[in-house]
Amino acid sequence: HRSGHVDWVYHHSQTETVAILTSYSRRIAPYHSFKAGVQGRLIQTEGLDVYAPPETSATVSFWNGSPKSWGIYVQDRMDISGAFTAEAGLRLEILDPDVADAGLHTVLCPRIGFSYCLSESNTLRGNWGRYSQIPVLRNLYTQAYSVPESVEAPPAGNPELSLEKTDSWELGTSHIFSPAVSLEVVVYRKSATGLITTEQQEENGNWVYTNGVSTGNVDGLEMVFRGDPPGFLSLQASYSLCSAR
Repeated sequence: HRSGHVDWVYHHSQTETVAILTSYSRRIAPYHSFKAGVQGRLIQTEGLDVYAPPETSATVSFWNGSPKSWGIYVQDRMDISGAFTAEAGLRLEILDPDVADAGLHTVLCPRIGFSYCLSESNTLRGNWGRYSQIPVLRNLYTQAYSVPESVEAPPAGNPELSLEKTDSWELGTSHIFSPAVSLEVVVYRKSATGLITTEQQEENGNWVYTNGVSTGNVDGLEMVFRGDPPGFLSLQASYSLCSAR
């Protein structure tokens, strides 16, 4: 099959992950709930690619790596009044590609949110946050395209690839028409930076992965109508509209 500008005759990959999770929570005041924790993933990945670009001899490359990712977070939930609740948090994302001469990649992700009960039937909520995503694992350890001299000399990787970042906000409202009928409407926007793309090197013609300048935006609207009539039947109708660029 074809991926971008690369023709793969054969592709195989395998990934094993060990997940680590620890957390601590405590109500530090009548209206404050504090939580902190650490999340980690120890990854072992490997793969085999056979390329057959047009007018070029088929080449083989084997890649493997042992990246590690960590997330350290704190958050506070504040019940300011019976009708208003706010949340604030901070998360540090760390990626270690485990490659010589490659440093750690870090992203600081603040997040805030609120919920306000306007009346017994109406609720308003909103949130903003920054999120991160590690690059596709094979992109860390192979170039997009190159011609190694032998299987024992696989293409150099791209351990300098940083974490992709997304700033997301949403605003929603819900209305309860009756105990059995409700409607929820949400508008949102997601702005991504550092998306992975390919770039050709002038000195050798190789294609490498980079994520310095690519961006993307998604705007959307979601509506969900729920009905729970008496008996064992429940109804839900959803409408979603989004625009990506």
